[in-house]
Amino acid sequence: MAIRLSANTSTRPVITFLMLHRALQPGYDYLLERKLSSIWREITESPLGTDLERFMATAAELGFTERVRLATGSQVPVRLLIQTGRPLEQLTVTDLAEFTAACRDRQTRTGKGHKHYLAAASNAQRVLFHLGIVEQLPRSGGPVPLPERLADVTPPVRATMIAIWNANAQRVSPRPSPRWPRDSSISGCSSPRLLPRSPRLPNSIVNATSSPT
Repeated sequence: MAIRLSANTSTRPVITFLMLHRALQPGYDYLLERKLSSIWREITESPLGTDLERFMATAAELGFTERVRLATGSQVPVRLLIQTGRPLEQLTVTDLAEFTAACRDRQTRTGKGHKHYLAAASNAQRVLFHLGIVEQLPRSGGPVPLPERLADVTPPVRATMIAIWNANAQRVSPRPSPRWPRDSSISGCSSPRLLPRSPRLPNSIVNATSSPT
């Protein structure tokens, strides 16, 4: 890696030219260490230009700001097009997964954060979905669902574990807080006030008080 990144200002433009003309796939480890935000002036005349223009136009239609479009375009689709050597139409969810895996490997190896790459990969997948290229929208965030985490477990064991988890989740789910009736007639006050909190207030009284007259 150190040797590949040691290219000087005379050699680097040649490397960039080869990458943009599908003559060099240097690996995601190298591509993630190269800043590609400056390639916009060079990519127009390359074989990747049409694909990236289509991607950017769709991102604009989806409401992404220009700043987000430029960041996403240079961070993900450009790297995917370079490394896979395939046109935009042939990119897959697997390609995106390999890219995000490379981002995690880079963080483990160098300690450099990769959240911006993961956010850009999510944006890219959303654009590719609306282009009809991939069939899955990105996950909206949060923890990975249990069925996905247990994907490699044998089906009978997985089903049992999921059933146990669901049963425990229902047993420990927090109970909703009671909704107390409002009284807008106290002391002639027009602003509604909460009645005094009374945890032992019977449900029959609560229901009667909150029923319309």
